[in-house]
Amino acid sequence: MGDAEGNTMNGSIEIGIGRLPVNTIDQAQNVFNKIKRYSSNNDSTMADWKNTITFVADDPDSNLHMQQAEQLADTVKKKYPVFNVKKIYNDAYRFTSSPSGLRSPDCEKAITQAVLDGAAVFSYTGHGGEDGWSDTKILTVKDFNNWNNNYRLPVFITATCEFGRFDNPTRPTGGEFLITKPDGGAIAIFTTTRKALPVPISNLLHLSLATLNR
Repeated sequence: MGDAEGNTMNGSIEIGIGRLPVNTIDQAQNVFNKIKRYSSNNDSTMADWKNTITFVADDPDSNLHMQQAEQLADTVKKKYPVFNVKKIYNDAYRFTSSPSGLRSPDCEKAITQAVLDGAAVFSYTGHGGEDGWSDTKILTVKDFNNWNNNYRLPVFITATCEFGRFDNPTRPTGGEFLITKPDGGAIAIFTTTRKALPVPISNLLHLSLATLNR
């Protein structure tokens, strides 16, 4: 908000900018109910899962995305030692062949299990698009349909392409679906709406953790 700010990739975020990607009254009610549920002080929402941060990294580009995730995880360990760090790196799992290309089913299962177990923040670095993460489909809308993490709603931070593209009303994206899913998904997402370069996401991570620590 200051003079000359916003001209570099290292500026801080000083105001909240966001949207609820709802198209109907029912969707709006569902999102409202999720926010109300997340803010409640019951045993399910105030459990120890909120002390966990999960880092997910894609495998291509000479392990660039794993290196990015490692840097972010190291930052959390140094500056926010109260959090437990969990890592799910695609390259650590066995790949299988399918008619549409390589798949990583064990990594996909690990992500779903981590969501069901609960984490305050899910951070993803890697390739992606409107329908999910990675060329090996480690996270897709089909996976979201199997989530029933009603009381364990994470904040998603994704350094990927188009996961939150919101301006095509006939084609909801994975990011939108995570917010509007009534019985699970995410409580909030920091993500991209178009193609993106591999820029640092440390500022978003700091913002999220500072908010969670309040």
